[in-house]
Amino acid sequence: MLWTLLVHVAALPALVVVLLPGLPAGAQASLVDRATYVAGHPWLWRLAWIPLAAAALSVIVLSVALWRTPWIPRPPAVLLLPLTLAAAVPDLFGQTMWAVEAVGLAERAKASGNYAEYMAFEQETWKQMEVWGGALFVLMACTWSWCLWQAGAWSRTLTVVSAAAWGIDALRVGLTMLPDAVRPPPPATTVVHTVAYLLLLLWLALAAEHVFGSCRPDAIHGREAPWRHPRGGWWGGVLNVLGRSHLAHALGTWLPLPKIASEISDCVYLNYLVEAQRLEPWVPCGLELQRLGPDGRYAMFSLLVFRHGNVGPAWLGPLRRFCPSPLQTNGRIYVRDSHSGAEGVYFVTMASDNTWYALAARLCTSGVPMHVLRSAEIEQRHKTWRIRLDPGGGTAPDLLAELEPAGDVLPTAAWRECFESYHAMLAWCVPQQRALSSQPWYSRIVRQEVRLDIPLADCRPLAGTVVSQAVRHIVGDAVEVSFCVPRATFTLMREEFDYRPQLANPALGPVGRLEQGAVGP
Repeated sequence: MLWTLLVHVAALPALVVVLLPGLPAGAQASLVDRATYVAGHPWLWRLAWIPLAAAALSVIVLSVALWRTPWIPRPPAVLLLPLTLAAAVPDLFGQTMWAVEAVGLAERAKASGNYAEYMAFEQETWKQMEVWGGALFVLMACTWSWCLWQAGAWSRTLTVVSAAAWGIDALRVGLTMLPDAVRPPPPATTVVHTVAYLLLLLWLALAAEHVFGSCRPDAIHGREAPWRHPRGGWWGGVLNVLGRSHLAHALGTWLPLPKIASEISDCVYLNYLVEAQRLEPWVPCGLELQRLGPDGRYAMFSLLVFRHGNVGPAWLGPLRRFCPSPLQTNGRIYVRDSHSGAEGVYFVTMASDNTWYALAARLCTSGVPMHVLRSAEIEQRHKTWRIRLDPGGGTAPDLLAELEPAGDVLPTAAWRECFESYHAMLAWCVPQQRALSSQPWYSRIVRQEVRLDIPLADCRPLAGTVVSQAVRHIVGDAVEVSFCVPRATFTLMREEFDYRPQLANPALGPVGRLEQGAVGP
C-alpha cells in the first residue's frame, strides 16, 4: 500500500503537467490543438506514460497483496483480484497505445491537415481507458474499501473519504460517457480528473495509516506506546498527528540512516536494581532480560539524563556545529537477543526538550521511542547536580533530582550480591554498544550499533534525592545508585535488522487499542 501511494504521487506531475494537455480530459477543447501538442513533444509524451504505467501495475500489486493477506476476509479478497485484472488490462493497453501510436498519428495528421484518423484513434482509445477501465476501477476501489472495512482496519474518516473518492471517480467515468453536446467544457473535466486523482492519493494515505496501525499492537512502553506532545491547541494537534503517524514512520524509515555523532556533556545515570520479574513485562517479544545475581534474581533499570553537543549526521563535519544540542533522557533495561546472544539495551522510553529533534529521531529510526518534554534542565552548581524534567501534558517521563558527590560504595546487600565492587557495577552498565528492539509484524529484531566512549575513571559517584512518578512506576521503591560523567563521545554507527521467522504471526491483523488516555512511563 505504501508503494502504491508513492508511485501514484510520483506519477501526478507527469499526468497533470505533461499528459492532460494532450488528452480529451485536458483543458484544450480543440482536437487540432491536442494533436499539435502531442506531435510537438514526442519524447516527453512517451516518457510521461512510464510513471502512469507503473501506477497501474502498483494497483495490481496492491490487490494481490490484499488477496494474499491472511487477515483480509476471503469474499472481498477473492472478488478483488479478477476485478483488478479486468480494470488494469484496458487501462494498460490504452496507455501503451497512447505512448506508441499517438505521436506518429499526430505527426501525420499535422503534416497532412487531415485529423480524421487521429480523432478515431483518440475516441476509441480514450473510451477503452476511461469507460471500460474507469468503470471497473471504481468497482475495484470499492472492493478495496470492502476488504479493509471487513478486516476492521477502518474509521469514519475513511468512510467519508471512500465515498468522496469513489463517487468523484464514478462522476469522471460518467462525464466521459456523455455525448459531446451535453458534456461539460474541458476545464471542468480537468478539475474532475485532478480531484479524483488527489482523492485517490488521500484514500491510499489514510488506508495505509490504518493498515500499519492495525497491525502494530499498542504497548505501554517502547516505540508503540501512546504519544502526546505537551503543547496544546491546533499546533499541538498537528504535532500529535505527525508523531503518532504510522505512515510518516514508514516513510521515514525508508530513508537511509546516516552515521549520527554527538559530544555529550553533563551525563547523569540513575540506576535501580530490582527483582527481575518486575521488569519482565517491559521486555519486548524476542528479547530477554540480562539477569544479575547468582540465581538471576535481579535486573537493572537505568535512567540517563544528558545534553547532546551538536547532534547530527557525521558527514556534515564542521557544519555539524549548526546542529541542535538538546537535552535528552533515556530510560532503559538491559536485554539480550535470545537467538543470537547479542547483548544491548532496550529503551523503555526516551524524551527530548527539542520537538524537531524528537520527531526526527522518532520517525526516521525503527526503535527509538522518543517523546517531547515541555521543559528540562540539568546543571551543576557548587558540586551539586540539579535535574528537572517536566513532561507537561505530554507522555515524556518526569524527574526532579538533587545529587551531590558521594562515596563509591554499593548501598544494599542486593547490590553487593550482584557486583563485587562499585567499579564492577560501572563496568557492567556503562559500556553501551548496542540498542535492541523488536518488530514482530516484520519478523525481525532491530539492532542499532552505537559507540559510547566513557572511561570508567571519569564516572563520579553521586547520591541525593530523586523524585519521579515514571521511574517509580517501573522500579517501585528500589534505591538508586547514581553517578555522573562530565563528557563523552556518542556515535550511532548504523541500524540493522536480524530476521527471526519465529516472531512471525501470519494471522496478525487488526488488534485492540489501549484505553484512551493510557500513557507510558
